[in-house]
Amino acid sequence: MGTGGFRACLSCMRHLVAVSLCAVLGGTARADVDTGTVKLVTGRLAGTTAVLDVRFVAVLEGPTVTSGQFRLALPRGVVTGATAGGHVLDLVPAERANLAMGTLGARPEGPDRRFAVAIRHVQQGSVDIDIAAPGSTPLAIDLKVTTPTCFVRDRRYVAVPKSWEPGLAPALRVAHAGVVELACTPPDEDHVWVGFASPALARRASGIDRIGGTASRLALGDTHVAKVELDLAARLSDLPADLATAILVDSSRSMSARMLDAQRQVIASYLRTAPQSQIQVIAFARTARALLPAWTPASQATARVDRELRALTRTNGSNLDAALREASVWLGRAKGTRRIVIVSDDALPERLTVDRLQRIVPANTLVNVVSVRDDFEGLVRDDEGLLSRLAGATRGISVRAGGTALDATMLVRPTTFDRVVMKAPGWKTLDVAVPTCFAIDDSIAEGAGCTWYGEGRAIAGPIIFEGYLWGERVVRVVHPDLVRANELARELSVAPPMFDRSEVVQRQLVARLERAARAVNGVWSLYAEWGGRDGYGDLGLFGFGRSGGVSMCLGCGDGVRPVIHVGSLGSSTHLVDQLRRAIATCTPDRPVHAVVEITLEEIVDVAVVVTGAGALRTCVEEAIWNTWLVTPAASPRVTLSIDG
Repeated sequence: MGTGGFRACLSCMRHLVAVSLCAVLGGTARADVDTGTVKLVTGRLAGTTAVLDVRFVAVLEGPTVTSGQFRLALPRGVVTGATAGGHVLDLVPAERANLAMGTLGARPEGPDRRFAVAIRHVQQGSVDIDIAAPGSTPLAIDLKVTTPTCFVRDRRYVAVPKSWEPGLAPALRVAHAGVVELACTPPDEDHVWVGFASPALARRASGIDRIGGTASRLALGDTHVAKVELDLAARLSDLPADLATAILVDSSRSMSARMLDAQRQVIASYLRTAPQSQIQVIAFARTARALLPAWTPASQATARVDRELRALTRTNGSNLDAALREASVWLGRAKGTRRIVIVSDDALPERLTVDRLQRIVPANTLVNVVSVRDDFEGLVRDDEGLLSRLAGATRGISVRAGGTALDATMLVRPTTFDRVVMKAPGWKTLDVAVPTCFAIDDSIAEGAGCTWYGEGRAIAGPIIFEGYLWGERVVRVVHPDLVRANELARELSVAPPMFDRSEVVQRQLVARLERAARAVNGVWSLYAEWGGRDGYGDLGLFGFGRSGGVSMCLGCGDGVRPVIHVGSLGSSTHLVDQLRRAIATCTPDRPVHAVVEITLEEIVDVAVVVTGAGALRTCVEEAIWNTWLVTPAASPRVTLSIDG
């Protein structure tokens, strides 16, 4: 059979523990699942990952060994560490934890029963907490849960199970989660949101530096997985303190009443958004004239500008060149940051080419263009408009506008990262069950983020994002590295990606992913024993009685040999003594439990459970592996359960 059959039967044993234990134990173990009580939840950010500390309290009536009685629902994350009664749980292979708990339940009882806690994965979205308790007691178990976050407006959010709500620390509670529900992907189950301040981007200089990129990388053999997150600060850019804007308004006969109303709405919003800036408004048709007697603070000009715009008389002519020349005169008298905003219906004479108009624009002056439309509602970027090339040549923006209640903030300062293109040489997009970048369009609004997952080889390089802030081209390069590989493995182990591979290779990659996660999942469990030396054999676990006995691996599939646990089993006593002498060479200062599979005279598998540092466990494992057994009339294949 070799070790494959042994591990297959261990898997069978794990199934038996998970499904059947409550039916055969004494004490208070019961078939229904008790969620326990979450008493306190605190947390912090570690990069883009949330680390939540969860205190879970289980109330026990003992002596008892529970299995499947206590279950903790989880967010989209994993348990990476725990303490129980002040004792640190070790991360051990899942089979080892299951065997250790089962063996403890089979060990003969006495006045000094041993305490044990195992935290293991049974179904997605939760962990089971198995406990061996010598008496009735409430047991506080502190778990560390790591989970990815969603970035929204300089904060990061995590959806946690509704059952956690009573224990949430006040600092984590989210009062209004409507925006978060829209921006992030909530789970199907009942949940509440917790939030963490993430102000790092907001503290950077205005513009490109407030576009943040993070990347992590995980190696699964030859296959590498990358996660890239692009986030924009809640306020992407600041308004220049010395801004002076000349706003050119179209008063030609081609402007309809609806267009004139949209023009007023855009200008009123601009003045509200930039109240401290200096403003001059210039109306143009056949000729151009200034509507204000001097440069005026926007906050003081609002009422007069509205009156002047309502009083405009539409006439023939759309001589935008005259308006630009008038604006040049006024801007020549202004100091600081200079801008022009053109509002028109684009019905211009053919002689006014973009090249001709561009020559009139004063040097170092940015131009934004607003094309008003009768058949349009809203205000959006439009890089295909008649004058969009004029705006782009000055690093400005061109938009289309129509209707009412218009917000002109995007004309005052950049609010979106637009026309974004991602270049990922050596990578291909990986199918992961979370929203990814550019699922809808090629723009990212300030305060938002997007995530992309890719699959590649070791030679796959950096990820490049190219886009525009208004008319300025921006390049952001991120380098996926292995520094946070564990975090990526933990995230993906909850919802494994679909690799473009065969089903067999897919399973192999997922198994590697779970091993790399080093968290409670199908491969790993958390386990600790402490206190006395006696067990719970009187409870009848797996048929064990007070004097020990034999238990077969029930439910094993065809082709899998049963595992036989030997307490004091006739001729095997001699083998146990040999192995105990091997363990004694390590001079253990704490209880040691070993499970050893033997085929005739050959040791074929060893599992050791010991509380505390790994040096003793390593010593015991090596001592057993190096033992040359002398077997009397032993069974062709047995598994010995030894306490050293």
